[in-house]
Amino acid sequence: MTQENWNILDDDADLFTLTQQIHSGQADEFLDRILDAVKERKSQVREVDNREQFLSLSPGDEVEFNDHCRPKYIRGMRAVVVNHNRTKIVVRLTETRRRYAEGTEVVTPVSILNKVGG
Repeated sequence: MTQENWNILDDDADLFTLTQQIHSGQADEFLDRILDAVKERKSQVREVDNREQFLSLSPGDEVEFNDHCRPKYIRGMRAVVVNHNRTKIVVRLTETRRRYAEGTEVVTPVSILNKVGG
């Protein structure tokens, strides 16, 4: 694969060709650039998704902790949105699990929350 072949993919055939070139080793000299570009793009998409979710949450909305949270035992635990900070969400827990008591307010990034019911 040469620099001249490095262009925007127009259709599924181009994507197939690119993936075939990666699998066959024809794109080896570009693997680091491809990986960096994919990581950067995934980060940008995640930021947009998180911002949209952040803006969609309002006080009183029910949320649950998703698979990205730690500790694992709070996954699926539900809470109610209390407030937004500049970059985080304040939630009030609606159940108790281990050291996290019902009614406790927790400040958390939006990336570890999923809105319940829409």
